[in-house]
Amino acid sequence: MSAPRILVVDDEQSLRRLIDRYLTMQGYDVVCASDGNEALAEVERRVPDLIITDVMMPNLDGWDLVQKLRTKADLLFVPIIYVTALGAGKDRIRGFRFGADDYVTKPFELEELELRVARALSRRDSVERDLKATYRIVDVPDDRAVSGTLAQIGLASVLTLLEMERKSGLLLMHRDEPAETVRIFIKQGRVVAARGAEERNEPAVFRAMGWRNGRFEFAPLEFDIDEEVRMSTTGLIMESARMIDERER
Repeated sequence: MSAPRILVVDDEQSLRRLIDRYLTMQGYDVVCASDGNEALAEVERRVPDLIITDVMMPNLDGWDLVQKLRTKADLLFVPIIYVTALGAGKDRIRGFRFGADDYVTKPFELEELELRVARALSRRDSVERDLKATYRIVDVPDDRAVSGTLAQIGLASVLTLLEMERKSGLLLMHRDEPAETVRIFIKQGRVVAARGAEERNEPAVFRAMGWRNGRFEFAPLEFDIDEEVRMSTTGLIMESARMIDERER
């Protein structure tokens, strides 16, 4: 079994090297990046098992990096740990809302960081076991994936297209301001489940229906999951339109 691959992102070279050496000694396969842009390039080359990132960095900071990472279907379940000097409660909340799994405040003990890494990887393995019992990932050509911006096409139109083509997969909805993600599970063109930060199923879909900015990405999957959303696509669209109309009166 190969060693877990960890991507360390920090513009402070001395700290980056320190984390690299320590985690390598613990048996991890470590790669490094000095800012968010380098990290994105590294992720394109190979998806890591876990990401450790600073927040305050030049070019692309940790906030924006995590937002971009969480819009990629193949990175949805990769644990992300913030390592930062920012210790305010509001910064922690912001980090978790952006999609981070843990938060370590500088200065810190390397042993503590390694324990958090091990814990995050253990949680990921547990999630993967549950997913394998529920979902079956299908290898498909890249040209069957669909992505775009909500300024170009809204969620209602995306759902209609997926229904017409009877697609099955994960539709990832993401907006930047405020940062938020909704995951919508599609089976044979029907919405069968949805997950947001706070809402589930129909309420999560209704929330994303009201977004006017952001991005979407559809990744073809096949899965075995109970149908939690009872409304049809047309019903979801009509009810969402009614709710939006009421709010705007």
